[in-house]
Amino acid sequence: MPMRVDPEVVLARFQALLPALRRDTKVLRAFLTQYFTAPGSDLVEHVPPDHSESPALLLSLADHAPYQRWAAELNHFWKQLCRKVSDDVFLNPQRYSILRRTHPVVIPGGRFRESYYWDSYWIVLGLLACDMKDTARGLVQNLLDDVANFGFVPNGGRIYYLNRSQPPLLSEMVLALVEHDPSGIDEAFVSEALAVLEGEYRFWMQDGERAITVSPPPPIRASTQSQTWTSSSPSTSQQAEPPAQQHVLNRYWTASIHPRPESFKEDLHHAGLADCAQGFYANIAAGAESGWDFSSRWISPCDKGEYALERITTTDIIPVDLNTFLYRMERNMARLHDYLLARQMGPGCGTPEAKAEPPRETSCKVPPDSRESWVSPKAQKFAEASAKRALAIDQLMWDQETGMWRDLWMPASGRGASNLFTAAHFAFGKVRPASNFLPLWGRVLDNPTLCSVASRRKLAALDGLARSGLIVAGGVRTTNVETKEQWDCPNAWSPIVHMIIDGLENLGAGDADRLARSLAKAWLESNYLGWASTGYMYEKYNGKVPGARGEGGEYYPQVGFGWTNGVVLHLLKTYGQFLKHEAAAPPSTESPAEQ
Repeated sequence: MPMRVDPEVVLARFQALLPALRRDTKVLRAFLTQYFTAPGSDLVEHVPPDHSESPALLLSLADHAPYQRWAAELNHFWKQLCRKVSDDVFLNPQRYSILRRTHPVVIPGGRFRESYYWDSYWIVLGLLACDMKDTARGLVQNLLDDVANFGFVPNGGRIYYLNRSQPPLLSEMVLALVEHDPSGIDEAFVSEALAVLEGEYRFWMQDGERAITVSPPPPIRASTQSQTWTSSSPSTSQQAEPPAQQHVLNRYWTASIHPRPESFKEDLHHAGLADCAQGFYANIAAGAESGWDFSSRWISPCDKGEYALERITTTDIIPVDLNTFLYRMERNMARLHDYLLARQMGPGCGTPEAKAEPPRETSCKVPPDSRESWVSPKAQKFAEASAKRALAIDQLMWDQETGMWRDLWMPASGRGASNLFTAAHFAFGKVRPASNFLPLWGRVLDNPTLCSVASRRKLAALDGLARSGLIVAGGVRTTNVETKEQWDCPNAWSPIVHMIIDGLENLGAGDADRLARSLAKAWLESNYLGWASTGYMYEKYNGKVPGARGEGGEYYPQVGFGWTNGVVLHLLKTYGQFLKHEAAAPPSTESPAEQ
């Protein structure tokens, strides 16, 4: 709620109230009305100039009338989700919690009245599917400005998110812009973006905070359920033999010692049940940084096998997905550095594969992710970092027994002299999150350093996904554990479903392609059924009941919804030719949630 006057005035007037009046509901309501304006009034409606009611995507769906009408509605909805920051925010920033944004933003919808970091990636994909490249570029530029201003991209577009980030997908957005319209992206943008992305990379590689140095397991180990790794911190110098090799991997981390402002009441409640309130505040904020807020991935079960949020230990986990995102970032940076150098070299782009092409600037393309040799020294540096990370992910996270990668656990009780790292499935029961398969999306196995094992790993991971129990009628459920947390079974979320589909496509095998198309079809049908029955697009869905909204978490399920719409539009553009929709029967008038 924006303030009508400066914060010092509001605080002084509140402190002038008698203590008894501060607890009087009527007095408080009157106080809010006098000194605050309505939530969301710091953003104003904005119609994007590049919006078209008939983008090319709709024409491509001409043979699929139900989906064409649906896509037209979602395309139209961009105008309702697009906002720009009020002029008064720039004049009186002290009265607002919203971060200043030079370009318009796209909000998720529902209770969310600001932009969010990782949501923006799938929103960008959806905008590009609708040919709204200028709006997409503005969103990306806002995030690049964040890194320039704060050293990282905050979780969301408000001041109370400045103590944490979210999954680092900014390089994916920059790459998506370049690949969508290479002739329309100038060298200056790519050069400036790369300089900013290097700043974000440094943020994630802060030693001892978000970056942790670990040693690989010994050559011989009895069971995958007792794997241990040691850290290289000075306190472990008493080991008989130093580790032969060390790896740097990353975790979600915050230094927060207070409740999250946006969930103050909830955090106070759970902190009162936790063994250490300050430890809880750090871990709950780190869980929010992960985007998976919240999940059994981060919660150590009690003796009865129940998952209580006050037992959250996010900072003790080295996650598969975060390290996949950073692997992609390293590869993207290498590719963009070579692309920029090729653009600067002019005709022929200076790359062997481009020598025979006409001498025009637009003939430059971003090098393939599988490239082994790099021209730019900076590209070589990031390629070497990606090779080290790929090796670490393979050596420390791959679980041959289940055919998936595993989060690692760094128990707080094991820190100090021993500082052991243990496979998360040993400490956290039988939790199998869909994030275990995101290295497929990240193309980690395509790294040249893993060429000797890549084929076997791909086949094993495909089989592991099929056996995981995560694939359900409505797509891919987030975990196999049913709790009251929203990032657990039975919920399915657009970003995870998209990355699983994309990861299967990356395998380049017939069975994987068929499964990818099957999942795309199932997800689109579930989203369509929910929309046709209710008129709403949800932030999450019940994976077991196609069309039904998801449940659980700290708030009521939201509608809108930015990244859901973005994924649907992207999948319709990618798979529309394979996904003819059968609409023989009219949709049920009963809400999916009530069926």
